[in-house]
Amino acid sequence: TTERFEYPEDFSAKDFFANFYGICSDECSRPTRVILKCYREFPKYMRSLPLHHSQEELENGEDFTTFGFYMSPAYDFIQEILSHGNDIEVLAPVWLRNLVKEKAEALTALYK
Repeated sequence: TTERFEYPEDFSAKDFFANFYGICSDECSRPTRVILKCYREFPKYMRSLPLHHSQEELENGEDFTTFGFYMSPAYDFIQEILSHGNDIEVLAPVWLRNLVKEKAEALTALYK
């Protein structure tokens, strides 16, 4: 191609992607508090392979652990949550919980 791209001197990819999981970014998605409740053995996975640098352990129960994040939950993060099935439940924010619920219902409808 003959097109040239001038990389802005003041742009930091590390800073730009700091609030995202993966490479998908939604510039409209502002960072927010995300809380996930993880069940059974999945908390061990989360401890050994944190999903995001902001991950923190909030509460431990007999068969669950809740984890908090401060991030922009874009496409990659939503796909990651869905990939773990019923081992993860979104507690907050409500809009993300509802979005994951809708996607789970749509998936279920394919198998009826």
